[in-house]
Amino acid sequence: DEEITILFKGEKVVSIDGKSLWMVLRICVGSNQYDIPGGATSFAYKKWHFEGQEDVVDVVNQTFSTTTTALFTSNATARYIAVGSNPMLSYYATTDSSRPFLLAASMVASRVTNAVFSLAKTLLTVTGTMPSSVGEVSSSTAATNIPPAKSIPLILSLNDSNRQILSIVMSPAAADGKYQLAALTDSLGRVTLIDVEEGEIIVMYKGIRNAQCGWVEAIEDDDTDDDEKSGDSAPFSFTRGMKYSKRIALFLIIYSPLRGIVEIHHMRHGIRVGHFSIGQGWHVVTSVSAPLGVSMGGGMGFYESGRRGCRNAGLAKCFLIGPQGEMKKVHVPFGCAIK
Repeated sequence: DEEITILFKGEKVVSIDGKSLWMVLRICVGSNQYDIPGGATSFAYKKWHFEGQEDVVDVVNQTFSTTTTALFTSNATARYIAVGSNPMLSYYATTDSSRPFLLAASMVASRVTNAVFSLAKTLLTVTGTMPSSVGEVSSSTAATNIPPAKSIPLILSLNDSNRQILSIVMSPAAADGKYQLAALTDSLGRVTLIDVEEGEIIVMYKGIRNAQCGWVEAIEDDDTDDDEKSGDSAPFSFTRGMKYSKRIALFLIIYSPLRGIVEIHHMRHGIRVGHFSIGQGWHVVTSVSAPLGVSMGGGMGFYESGRRGCRNAGLAKCFLIGPQGEMKKVHVPFGCAIK
């Protein structure tokens, strides 16, 4: 969850180690400056190039699972799922164990335009005044500091020459830390749900052009009816693990911008539990992972600490942002997974 994946043109991806970046930001903000000598503010990243795919428009990092599947070996050091065209869906994995590149925070600052960086620095340092602009690095110096991307091989692909996949949205992590599901939207108005560990298509929703997807989790409430807690409901619950007494249900949110309709489907068999009109011009924003740096501060896992404290901490959330900037939160009761 704490790896930042950035997709560039030319089928290149930069993966930033979130923990090292979080430490850099903490040091920079705490010292009230960005250009700190001694190299203490460098973070780690790797740069990859995807082979065998004509166009990549979206990519996700697949978190490692505790088991070995037919698709991946246990010694893989990086795994990605890329979508686009020719092929439209591609799995990549590598066993490369080379050391990551290091980039100093001062180098990051020099890549950002002076106006934007100055404003960001003002907000972070809370000085109330606009600090002086940061000196830029010449193009010749910058070019020599850009490392080449390492090729990462393709191990599985799915292709349809008439179809382009436009986006991929991963589901929240399960109890064992792996991601299980992903929602794909394509150019033919389909939303496809896949099992990312097995590379299998589970269900396909048709007739939703320009669809936007998100994920929502609902935790079993303290005042849930006794009949809802019976064994009959167990097959319909999506749980993170047996060590938690409360079950968690997972729902897929699909927004159709052309029709202005939001649909809610319970996973993993795709039963629709909600359908309502909200209008056109909205955008879906979903959050399915822990905040950056959370593993550095508490000593407990994010979801473990959430269960001990607030009962809905750490759950996947989905929001709708309106054309005038208004925001609505998608709330799904846990009972929708049972009734």
